[in-house]
Amino acid sequence: MIGQEPGLRTFLEERSPSYAMSEPKNIEVTDVHGSTVRIGELVRAVASRWPVEERFEATRQEAELDQYQVRKYSVWHRKLTMSMLAVVRRRLQKKGPSMTVEVSRHTLPAGVEVEIFTERVGAHLSKGIGRLDHSPEAIRSTFGTALMTLRAMCITDPRSAAVETWESAVTAMQVGSALFAVTTTNDGRVECRIDRKLHSIPATGPRSFADAGTWLSAFWLAVICRDQERMTQLSEIPLERLRSPEGSCDAYIYHWVDTLQSWWLRRPDLADKLIATIEASDPAVARIAPQDLLQAVLYPPINLFYHYVRNDRDGFAPALADALKLHKTYWTLNEDRATDIDGSIALSPLAIACLAYDADFPLDIESDYLPKHLLQRTWLGEFPT
Repeated sequence: MIGQEPGLRTFLEERSPSYAMSEPKNIEVTDVHGSTVRIGELVRAVASRWPVEERFEATRQEAELDQYQVRKYSVWHRKLTMSMLAVVRRRLQKKGPSMTVEVSRHTLPAGVEVEIFTERVGAHLSKGIGRLDHSPEAIRSTFGTALMTLRAMCITDPRSAAVETWESAVTAMQVGSALFAVTTTNDGRVECRIDRKLHSIPATGPRSFADAGTWLSAFWLAVICRDQERMTQLSEIPLERLRSPEGSCDAYIYHWVDTLQSWWLRRPDLADKLIATIEASDPAVARIAPQDLLQAVLYPPINLFYHYVRNDRDGFAPALADALKLHKTYWTLNEDRATDIDGSIALSPLAIACLAYDADFPLDIESDYLPKHLLQRTWLGEFPT
């Protein structure tokens, strides 16, 4: 406390923040009146005037107030108010308006032919799901068909405005999660809800196709569908169970899975694990995945996740736009890729964009690679999942 003794006068010395510490002459003294004021509160009160004075100084220069003289308060107030508004407008004009970035999707087969294909692959998926109760080994091909169905639906419904497109995403998520549920259990049967029905699928124990790459697809689908329970179940799978024979894939993918599991389960050393993922995905280190696939499809989601976990709200949208442009570049490199249904959506960037959307990141990006209503969870809660 200061100024407790009767008749005590307190003086506070302060140096303007605009002056260097080496200029001791630029010191102002404030005569303090207040016997019960804590020193911290006093310092904050006195220092609060500096931002105001700095803004006045900037305004005087930008609005030429240093050339203006008045004798009445009302005239000064009107002049100052208009000058402030002029400064704000000028700064907004310099900053420029918020622009929505559009990343158009490359041209894919369309029309009646695609609609017929979508119906056929959907029917094939229904048959595959129906067989799972008796043929659990079919779950691998069924998951592939579920992903294909989702991508086909996103061609005919690029904004995912129809509930059927959301349902195809949910079904793919359910099959992907079921794949790991049955392959991480050795005995008995596993109850799984798939396509609005409860299925009892025999456990198979470990299978080679339940690897890190498949895990990533299943996890991204759970993120897109905002299914936190399945995200937790997938994150609790031991990393060792997801390893493939040595030489089958690059080591970065295990670091990547470890990073995502640690993030969701709030395990320690997330930053170190993410850095290890970035370093291991360097083209000079990762030698198994094709270089163009690594740089245009596999690495951008890692970079995007880096911006997300750092809460980089200014850098996330540009990184997302870059990821979509790289996705488009990869899938239009040649004619075969350009007609491949796998390029219809950017699954990994879409999932991380869903995380950012739910965290209220500014996402001034429009692209059919990111179906709008999947991103904005429009149909969430429409039916039990």
